[in-house]
Formats: sequence, structure tokens, C-alpha cells
Amino acid sequence: MKYQLMYNNAAGEHYVNQWTDEDIENWCESGYRLQEGYSRQVALCSSKDELEKQIRELAGEPIYAVFENRAAGEVFVSTEDGISGNWRGSKYGHFNLVSEYSSPEGAESNAQSRREYFASLDKEMKNV
Repeated sequence: MKYQLMYNNAAGEHYVNQWTDEDIENWCESGYRLQEGYSRQVALCSSKDELEKQIRELAGEPIYAVFENRAAGEVFVSTEDGISGNWRGSKYGHFNLVSEYSSPEGAESNAQSRREYFASLDKEMKNV
């Protein structure tokens, strides 16, 4: 059994197909492909341990991302990685990516300063 790790970089998504050696040799009949839609093969593994290692490498180190919804004055920090979905795009709807950090402390510090900024705007608007 072979494990084909497929990855859609734009969407931050991955999935695994299982194939026999015969499937791979007879790719015309079996449906084995190096690319399916927007996903491409990033690894063909012989064991589940090798597959899990490849998935960990694909995910990479955690990224602590700060998001805000300017219209609502809301801010949050989310832990993301290379396979946690389209977080740099539209995963969080009306929230925009503000910054990325390698530590949760840096992200939370930035998020707190953004919250204080929105609170000061809110206070200012109430005094008008």
C-alpha cells in the first residue's frame, strides 16, 4: 500500500489517497494522478509513519496570526499552520489578517494594542 499526500497550497488543505503498486503502474485505469484539481502530490509514502512525518513537515511550525474586523472593532489571535485552511484568505469571513508571529506572546501583544485602539475609537465616538 502507498499513501499519496495531496496538497492544495492556496486553500491550505491536504488529503491522502491510498494506492497499490498495481494502481500506480496502471494509472490510466486506476485514476492515480500527480494532480487532482487544485491539489498536487507532495509525497508518495510507503508507510503510515512516513506519511505522518510528511504531514508534520507540510504543516510546519505554528504561526500565531492576528485578525481584526475593523467595522466591528473586534480582534482575535488564532494558531495556524500550513494545513489549517485558507487562513490568509477567506477562512474567517469579514476578519482581515493583520500580522503573523512566531510566538503567542507577540501576537497577543499586538492584538491587545489593536483592542485598545478600537476601544479608544469607541470612546471618542461616544464623546462626539
